[in-house]
Amino acid sequence: MTTEIDPPFSFSVSPIGATPRIIRMVLILMILGIVLLLFIYLPIKTFPADDALILFRYAENLAHTGVITYNPGETPVEGATDFLWMILLAGFHVCDFNTWSAALFLSLLSLFGTVFLLYRLLTIRNKAIFLVLIIFFLVLETTFSAIQGFSTLFFGFFIMLTLYFNHENKPPLLYISALIASLVRPDGLVFVCPIMLHNLYRNRANVYQSVIQCIVIFFIPAIAYFIWRWNYFGLFFPLPFYIKNTYELINVESLIVNIKFNLLYFVILIILMIYLLLKRERIHIRNIIFFLLLWLPPFLFYSKVTLLQNVFHRFQYPFVIINIFMLISIVKNYKIKYQYFVLCLMTILCISAPQIYRAFLTTWYSQYAQLYYIAKTISDKSIDALFLTTEAGVVPYYTRWKTIDAFGLNTPDFTKTVISSEDVRAIKPDVVLINHMWDLYKFVDEGKEFSDFRSKSWPGIIKNIYKGLDSKEYDMFLIPVYNIFRLKNDLLFQLPQLDSVFELSHDKMFYGIFIRNKFHYSQELKDIIISHNAVTYDTFKNIVRPQIEKQIKESNLFPDLFPPD
Repeated sequence: MTTEIDPPFSFSVSPIGATPRIIRMVLILMILGIVLLLFIYLPIKTFPADDALILFRYAENLAHTGVITYNPGETPVEGATDFLWMILLAGFHVCDFNTWSAALFLSLLSLFGTVFLLYRLLTIRNKAIFLVLIIFFLVLETTFSAIQGFSTLFFGFFIMLTLYFNHENKPPLLYISALIASLVRPDGLVFVCPIMLHNLYRNRANVYQSVIQCIVIFFIPAIAYFIWRWNYFGLFFPLPFYIKNTYELINVESLIVNIKFNLLYFVILIILMIYLLLKRERIHIRNIIFFLLLWLPPFLFYSKVTLLQNVFHRFQYPFVIINIFMLISIVKNYKIKYQYFVLCLMTILCISAPQIYRAFLTTWYSQYAQLYYIAKTISDKSIDALFLTTEAGVVPYYTRWKTIDAFGLNTPDFTKTVISSEDVRAIKPDVVLINHMWDLYKFVDEGKEFSDFRSKSWPGIIKNIYKGLDSKEYDMFLIPVYNIFRLKNDLLFQLPQLDSVFELSHDKMFYGIFIRNKFHYSQELKDIIISHNAVTYDTFKNIVRPQIEKQIKESNLFPDLFPPD
């Protein structure tokens, strides 16, 4: 038999008087209102995120063709790393469920599951605490990434489930949960491996049996999956890994993001520790070591990689679970009143309120994004095209065009190398979409008398694409990112934005689009984008850009790019 060693935190049941029924009813009504607003009404009015639509495309292609690929009919491509999430969405699609609706359903279910497990660990017989925890997780900034279609909450649930089975000392279930978390996203390994190591140490009295269970249940299936995907896709790692990985020991920008995200939780945990020290409570070093074991490996991992498309800090969501788990551990282990636990949660929400409000507004304003409507109009007219783009989500998903991803996240030819002007000429795309809005496409005025960029950078990719497009064969247009008229008439836009950059730049952002003159649907496509306020490059250069530059200089929005006169 397995000899159990006491977990680093012991949870004992603390009977607490019942919360007045009226409070519970108010909390339930709040939860229903938030769910209706965020998971039903908001998706009806808005659209999924660009990167979420990339995975939806993979899932639907898998459902239709049985092949994991970005373009139907092509060889397998691993541009979507959320493997199990993609498989489940494909299954829902086969059953005629809308892909985004399926994602929202799984996310909401995962959120409730995570809260239920935390509540079980809290062991407080008070339903109001459970309801408060639900509200806390529902309105977090990270939740908005799930609302926009990402696997954030689904992934977090299996991290929490692994933590829970570790606390309950159920190794077989722990290893199954850890395996699932790693199949949902490969970076799940940096969260579950420390938990598995702790469980092996905890059961060190019977280490042989524990190691055998770990190998049989977790490592053999994980290695089998890795060998299968390596053979299936033909690459050792998924495509995004090659894009996001850096050769630096630490990515400074990512490090700062991780520190800022965890800082508030750390301050609260430190305050509690000081409170315990003042009460002369004994703080066990093993508790601190256990927390660092959970927290440090993922922190270092996410501080090394480039956090591309880190929508609403979705990559940091598991840190929320780890930090709340530690908070619960302290509250229960040292018999701190549960009211202080609720106070900690409310403090986090109050201090985070500006970020939460910005996340809501950003999601809400996606209903005014022009690309969605352009892509849907194209889809309704059954226009087909060969598409080259740096924006691989919205237009490819709705139009179903054969798409070349110039950044390489979904096109292996450009994952490890930079797309060249020769590549562009060889592809001869019908339509090209680029995003270089921060300098208002001034590089176009500089001409094409430059050598191709060889090192991978966003400006280099954009300029190589532009160089490869014959100006006589392609017409260039600029499309405003937002429908400014509709946006400015939104009542929420007329309220304080709490985001000065967006408030000042919403009408200064444009996509660049090139349409081949001899493309069969050239004129029809031009009519569509012009109906969505697109202008020719000459009009943009001579009329629109001077006005924008004047506004930018007056507002001092981008002083490095546009220094004031």
